[in-house]
Amino acid sequence: MKHFVIRHTKFIFLGIVVSILLVGVWFKIASSSDKPQSLPPLLTAEALSELVGALAEDSSATGVVFSSLLGSQANVYTQVAFGQLNEHTKMPLGAQFYLADASHAMLVTLLLRLHDLQVVTLDDALAQYVPEAPHASVITLRNLANQATGLTDYLREQAFQRQVEQAPTRLWRSDELLTWLPNQPLSFIPGNDYRYSATNGLLLGEALARATNMSLSDALKEYLFVPLGLEDTRYSDSVLPNNVSFGYRYAHPQFAFKPGPTFIHLQNWRIEWSGPSKSVMASTHDVTRFMHLMMTSSFLSQESKRLLIGLDASENRGWQTGLGKSQHLGGTVIRGNAHGVSIFVGYLPEYDLSFSLLANLDASRSGANPAELIGMRVLESIYGMR
Repeated sequence: MKHFVIRHTKFIFLGIVVSILLVGVWFKIASSSDKPQSLPPLLTAEALSELVGALAEDSSATGVVFSSLLGSQANVYTQVAFGQLNEHTKMPLGAQFYLADASHAMLVTLLLRLHDLQVVTLDDALAQYVPEAPHASVITLRNLANQATGLTDYLREQAFQRQVEQAPTRLWRSDELLTWLPNQPLSFIPGNDYRYSATNGLLLGEALARATNMSLSDALKEYLFVPLGLEDTRYSDSVLPNNVSFGYRYAHPQFAFKPGPTFIHLQNWRIEWSGPSKSVMASTHDVTRFMHLMMTSSFLSQESKRLLIGLDASENRGWQTGLGKSQHLGGTVIRGNAHGVSIFVGYLPEYDLSFSLLANLDASRSGANPAELIGMRVLESIYGMR
């Protein structure tokens, strides 16, 4: 035995050294894998806040609210407010605001959730739910969600625009809006092309309300907002909450409905004339949570999730013509702006990071979307680290 130990000492010693090294490596990995400092430097709360703050100062928005979530659990990572809600009031972190065009992403998510629950199917004809709608027999729910119907946008009707101008605080009901739908020829065969029209959102919202035998507000709440824990999100069809963030826009002096040279605050305007495509209200925290859960949870089936983020789209068309979201720079995004507010939401799969921005201006004098400008700079800065 003594001779065996002497002859094999070097091998025994080498084995002990290797074992010690392996234990050390395992301990280092186990003790450091969850450390915040293992994150890329730009993704710390302080760095993100500084970045958004600097970008907000360079934008023409009167105020910006930023919220982000990091990791598999949808916990608040950082939330920062910049700018002014109006001349005297700082924009509150929890302010609710119209999601503008990005409301369509919520509407499409409701459709996909009801499809997963077998309440509706994507290829149901619109005539099954809203038979009185123009061309209802040749249009499907999928067409409405995809902005692929060829229907004329009722918001472009001058007679309707005059009605809005005469009563800017009026709360429009869906049945009132349906009477304004123009019965004109389709501009293309449904499914053969894509063109944004608020008419699509109005009819999709009405179809889903009738399919669930609820108001659209109640259907969104029961099937979407409550299950996802979106406590500050609502379909705006009633009295507004006290913490609404009304936006600013450049408008014509006597015609705030259209862009123009005069900078005005839209505190005395409602935008429910735009229907479900623009009238969902939420806080930045809720919008960030919505994005995070859509990307990381099993709320939607895998098939529906692929449709939502546009993975099966034939081309990168953007949120307006896809099923709610699109791919850009490797991250899923929602973008939108309408009548005083602009919004940008992003999800970065490499870092499991979601964030959203509200800018209290829908477009600068040059026509640029302030929230999108800031959001794209955030994405470019993060992806530029690689």
